[in-house]
Amino acid sequence: MPANQRSGQLNTSRLLREIWQYQGLSRIDLARRLDLDKSTVTLLVNPLIEQGLLEIQAQGDSGPRGGRRPQALGLRGDFASFLGIEITPGKLHIALVDLVGHLLDKRDIDVDLNTEYWLETLIPVIKEIYQQYHKVYPVLGVGLALPGVVNSAFGELQKSLLMHVVDNLPIGDIFAEELNCDIMVENDANCCTWGELVQQRFSSMDDFLFLLVESDLFQKIGSSGSRFSLGLGIAIDGKVYQGKDFGAGEFRSILWQGDPHSQFSISLEEMKNLARDKELRLRIFKEMAMNIAFIVNTLSLANIFVGGDLLPYWYELLPILEEEIKRNGAYQDRTKIVCESSSMGEYSAAYGAAAMHLHRVFAGDMSSFYQERSQKIGLEALYIK
Repeated sequence: MPANQRSGQLNTSRLLREIWQYQGLSRIDLARRLDLDKSTVTLLVNPLIEQGLLEIQAQGDSGPRGGRRPQALGLRGDFASFLGIEITPGKLHIALVDLVGHLLDKRDIDVDLNTEYWLETLIPVIKEIYQQYHKVYPVLGVGLALPGVVNSAFGELQKSLLMHVVDNLPIGDIFAEELNCDIMVENDANCCTWGELVQQRFSSMDDFLFLLVESDLFQKIGSSGSRFSLGLGIAIDGKVYQGKDFGAGEFRSILWQGDPHSQFSISLEEMKNLARDKELRLRIFKEMAMNIAFIVNTLSLANIFVGGDLLPYWYELLPILEEEIKRNGAYQDRTKIVCESSSMGEYSAAYGAAAMHLHRVFAGDMSSFYQERSQKIGLEALYIK
């Protein structure tokens, strides 16, 4: 590829990321932020307007000297969409997200994946979901959120207790062949973190912890198939921290007693009265908060988000979490930690699975991160030549 063409693609990728992160920038704003000539920016912008990717959203003030009024540029959200699917043994959470990051649709599908052959059951269900949406929206990619250790670079589910996977499962390649679109695969708590980074991209919040708590025990008295799981997503400098071998965020309490079915000192059998036993819930929340406080204070994080099934009991967890973080902190004059529930609630992982594609499309200066993984970015990811 000629050097000038490669430079043009890089500049376009950087320009799109700026517009995605800061809707309403003018050509002059973009030239200043990207250190480019206004004429160069115009050459990049005009074809994107003609192709329907960008639109003129408003005209600003011409300023004290008069002259031509600057035009505020923005992405057309309906140009493309991405489908996010969180996979659990008993249910699929589904979210459809447009190019700007707006949630277009969400729904649940009950599915029994508690068998050795769960993938064979899952494939036709996801194909039908994808085809239904693709008839109405231009769905350019699908993100899959899964519990366990996920090698997102190769789209492999490496290990998962819940999905009974003990060796690498190339789930990304399987669905890329079945759906014939871009597939991204990630750990469910990491997906939540990617999603929150999209939600918070207009702020300066780059470092935070996401707690994904999932259990049907919050809604009903437990049965033999019930579960309680906590996964952690860690954002550092605006990126999801995946750790060595993609194992970051896999949680087990420091008080764990050896029960292979529980992450806590309390057994899963004991947890089966979680919905009606407040004292039991407070014991779980206390243990959870002790572990979280250590991580938050050690990493000096300022924000915590919580998503999943916990939200009906958020008011019980919040004061315990704040108290433990304060008690565990070495310096009591430190800025107060902000703890809040995710706006996506139980759809946090599904939304984040779709939002991963937005980070990829608008990679900007992170382009090498995706190119090393042989993943399309910028105009190529949007199938624009």
